[in-house]
Amino acid sequence: MRPLSNLSPVTTAVLSGTVAFVLSAGCKEPSSRTKIAGSEMIGVKSENDADAKSANAGGGVAKGGQNSQSNPDDGDNDSDGTNGSTGNNSTGNGSTANNQQSGGANNTATNQSQSGSNGTANQNLGQTLDNVGPNGPGAFNLNFRSSADFFTNMASSYEGRSPHGQVRIWYSTNIRDMINRATFKAPVGTVAIKKFQNTKGSGFAVMIKKSPGYDPKNHDWYFEMRQDDGTIAADPAPGKIAECAACHAAAQAKDFLAGTELGLDPEDLAQNPAQTPDAAGGTTKDPDFVPADPNAPKGPGAFQSDFSSSKSFFSNTPEPILGVSPHGKVRVWYSINLKPMLSNAKIAAPEGTVAIKEFDNDGKPGVDGVAVMIKKAAGYDMKNNDWYYELRDPWGTLLKSPAPGKISTCSGCHASAIATDFLAATKLTSAAGTGQSGPSKFVADYAASPSFFTRMRTMGPETGTHGSVQIWYSLNAKDKIGVNGAKLPDGTTAIARFQKGDQAGVLVMIKEPGSDSAHNDWRYEVRDRYGNLTWNPRPGAVPECIACHKQAAPTDYLKGSLYVN
Repeated sequence: MRPLSNLSPVTTAVLSGTVAFVLSAGCKEPSSRTKIAGSEMIGVKSENDADAKSANAGGGVAKGGQNSQSNPDDGDNDSDGTNGSTGNNSTGNGSTANNQQSGGANNTATNQSQSGSNGTANQNLGQTLDNVGPNGPGAFNLNFRSSADFFTNMASSYEGRSPHGQVRIWYSTNIRDMINRATFKAPVGTVAIKKFQNTKGSGFAVMIKKSPGYDPKNHDWYFEMRQDDGTIAADPAPGKIAECAACHAAAQAKDFLAGTELGLDPEDLAQNPAQTPDAAGGTTKDPDFVPADPNAPKGPGAFQSDFSSSKSFFSNTPEPILGVSPHGKVRVWYSINLKPMLSNAKIAAPEGTVAIKEFDNDGKPGVDGVAVMIKKAAGYDMKNNDWYYELRDPWGTLLKSPAPGKISTCSGCHASAIATDFLAATKLTSAAGTGQSGPSKFVADYAASPSFFTRMRTMGPETGTHGSVQIWYSLNAKDKIGVNGAKLPDGTTAIARFQKGDQAGVLVMIKEPGSDSAHNDWRYEVRDRYGNLTWNPRPGAVPECIACHKQAAPTDYLKGSLYVN
């Protein structure tokens, strides 16, 4: 690890918004342990539960029974078949945990955990997620479309932001009642099946929730790819697929299930149809896509080792900041040609544009590596907006693995930022401890988050359009909320919980530079009581919201900024 004092930290683009749901058929997991800019990607070999043994922290040993399985496993004491049962009992230092699963027609299971004086069992996901719920089937079912054990909230296929092209996702019915929540924990045995179709082919991408301890770092998810006939693919090896886990890690609040928000209503499907492969092998462009200006200045087209001090580069992150990518804390530099357009809601990076990200993903002081994006000439990789990717060590030396170029793991994540031309960190800023910029997004745990504050101890009286409300504001704007003439910083976020009669929900305002300059650049969202985005009215510059909030023009459209109780 290079010390921070030697070279300031950097980052290319940080994953934001919707995350890639599962690995595409063309992606491969490394077959051996490979150091990639400070992180390890480890190939996984499948094993049969019938012969697997595991020793736990308390010294207990659990041995798998004779299971008939429909998918490979890594010996985690799950029951995925129809004939056998497995279980384990372990006692640790001051804690006990009992996990039992039995196979059979109903594939039922119970999970029990008990805390001792010195420890607590089964708390991998934190206190923000539910820890209860019926278990799922625990295995892929080729008849999922007609099975009562599965459901989908997608009316038809949709062009997601992952490498998979058009997708439609089914979930096991045990999570039907929780899938619309802002936060939840999927119970053991939960299954997610994605049917995908892209220019490389089609098939199924599958996620199965295993017992606690299978892969705690990645919420105990097992990943596998299957062909159209349901046959399991050997490459990438089923199990702990690093590329899948890296993308899904951004959906922490929803326990790695990153596609749950893709249940679109008919109006949205009509206005944002799925993209389809075109004759050139790319896809028809997303409505957010904007073409590059041929007269815009080009970038240097190559990595420069002195980027942190060069006048050819600039950064909005003078201090490392925690993004939502797998890279941990990051700093990002861009080639100077991008500076005039970086704050725009939509960006088309000119040829030669360079983005450089320093990252620290192990939590220790220093830089773990450098990730680089370079915009190539039109036609280099049309499907992924012609971006070239490379990884370098902390001192800037080019790494051979993964091979520089069209790195699918990178493009799969960055595709979520189509509006800003795959540059997902353009709104990510840090201000040397002042916190001047806001989160620029809805945060599910706003009421408990240290990044938000409220001046209201309880819900107010039922007055006005929304009835009773309680409002939280992002901490970056604390000194300017309610101040006449104050212009709130970019990214400032206001979240109002409301209750009117039997109706309840969440209203959100986000300061987005360039989104609606005529009305102070506010984006409006209406969410249900669980924090899930609704599509009526459509998010953005909502006329009804603007008409009401512009009455509070002196306080930058924050109409309830003076509410205190």
